Amino acid sequence: MNASFGSTIHTRTYQLPVTGTCMEPIFPAGGTAFMTQDVSPDVGDHVCVFFREGILRDGRIRHAILTELSDEAVSLTQLNPPATIPFPRRAILAMHKIYAIQVPGGCFVGLPEASTKMRPRIEDTRVASVTTTNKPMSFGPK
Repeated sequence: MNASFGSTIHTRTYQLPVTGTCMEPIFPAGGTAFMTQDVSPDVGDHVCVFFREGILRDGRIRHAILTELSDEAVSLTQLNPPATIPFPRRAILAMHKIYAIQVPGGCFVGLPEASTKMRPRIEDTRVASVTTTNKPMSFGPK
């Protein structure tokens, strides 16, 4: 599968390059993460989180494991160094489920916890499952 952001194959799925080492060995730097907006993220899922401007010092996008989802907060876990970080719900613009990773050598791997199995969408107003801003998001270099 070679889907990309804005693909005519399925416009609610997209891919982003993996940078950094905070999620190695699952998400190796130089790999590609594949996300979907069609399956609501759940605790235990790998997610791509888009933060509001000014929340993070080094960008606005994070790959992590969703470890808590409440009315007030979202907790994300990284692997290297091991850490779980809570964020206020209002700090997040969007959060999408990561269903697969393509490692730098080209191997395409589905993630555990039924990542590729569609489950009924649970309407949840606590965290958006789609982008909640009207401003277009830019994924290219600045």
